Amino acid sequence: MLLLILLTVLFCILGSVYLTFYIINKRSIILKKFEEEILNKYEIGKE
Repeated sequence: MLLLILLTVLFCILGSVYLTFYIINKRSIILKKFEEEILNKYEIGKE
């Protein structure tokens, strides 16, 4: 019974860590695309 509880807690911790990294990666990809668009507009405006 104790082992089951420990496994559940471990699974929850691993799941939340995985989700956090997944969200951070998604956000950084979106930010990179956003930065590229801003840079492209800036380059066009500069010319």
